[in-house]
Amino acid sequence: MALTNPLKTHRPGPTNASGFLTAILLIIACDGSPVDPIDAAMATDPRMVPPLLEQIEDPVARIAVIHRLLNHHPEQANLLCPQLPAGPERRRCDTIARRPHLWTARPAPAAVETRSAPGPASTRLQPTRWPPAAQAAGCDTLDAEARWRDECVFQTAETLINDRGPDAYADAAALCASSGRFQSDCLAHLMPAMIGDVPAVDAPELAWDAVIRRGQILRSFWGGHDPGFAPVVADRFWSEVLARAYDRAPEVHGVLLDVLPEPAAPHIRASAALRLMELHREGGDLKAWEQRLASALARRDRSTSPSISRDPRVVADRWPRDRGGDGEIPAIAYVGQSRRTVSPEPAIDRRIALVEAAARQRPPLRDVVSDALDDSDPLVRWTAARLMEAMR
Repeated sequence: MALTNPLKTHRPGPTNASGFLTAILLIIACDGSPVDPIDAAMATDPRMVPPLLEQIEDPVARIAVIHRLLNHHPEQANLLCPQLPAGPERRRCDTIARRPHLWTARPAPAAVETRSAPGPASTRLQPTRWPPAAQAAGCDTLDAEARWRDECVFQTAETLINDRGPDAYADAAALCASSGRFQSDCLAHLMPAMIGDVPAVDAPELAWDAVIRRGQILRSFWGGHDPGFAPVVADRFWSEVLARAYDRAPEVHGVLLDVLPEPAAPHIRASAALRLMELHREGGDLKAWEQRLASALARRDRSTSPSISRDPRVVADRWPRDRGGDGEIPAIAYVGQSRRTVSPEPAIDRRIALVEAAARQRPPLRDVVSDALDDSDPLVRWTAARLMEAMR
């Protein structure tokens, strides 16, 4: 059915909507042509769109208008989805609402930012060299703006790895390479399939074999395409894995320091510090917390208590990208959602991890962060200064 002009299918509605409709009917585009009232409402006051949609008598025409609005304004999905009946169109709309990259994704930088110190310049997963791009069947034939072509490739990559598992990572990453503005988001969305089911921190050593293998797949793949990016993506992997494991831990211990490869050690310290402060919020300065964390990580006795069932923790990203001078500071991923600096000295790195954890408590342990401003190590002091500024 051909879509008629919605103006012709409007019926009288509530007084406020009718008045608004009358007003926006007077809006004229720059070239002199009338502007569709629903488009005008979307541009000026999206809250008026639902009552205008209700005035479209033909349900097929109403769905077509909503579909058009979604294509151009995916950021308004939460407003538009309730206007659709249950069925495929409503499910598509609900999916769009859960994919904020459709309206927040930034174009990939022309060149990946370089830094003198090791580590990523932002929380984005952006390699310098991509594998050869793969094409997703049907995506290039879409009669739509580039955003939806890129989204089609993106979803194809997700479906591939979700259906075939970690061994399909190479093919899925090749699809991400051709997902345009969504390259970084696409790689990030492959990570849950690579992480898979994370064992409890108290699980037997054999339970971690599959996780270690998935981490090796990531590092090996990127080592063959972009050796500089390989440790970045491995750090992101281990930071998310350990965040999930310790998030459910009834107690904090250091068994995993003997089980997992060395690149996981900083992330064990970070996630253990975050969990320790959640379990024991009693006061103490940074030195007292560092001693408590060191004692906990020295333990090798597994807990007999069951893992805790809880929703995944969300932490604030307190270092999303480098600012002036930050490129001289070593950086690694922090619990999968941010970055932090890192020290090769375990004692110093424990203090860094504790300062980061203190800033993420609810409410933040400001005294611990403030105490770190006078630490003997410059990386600890830098971390404290950055977080004190972020908490203002």
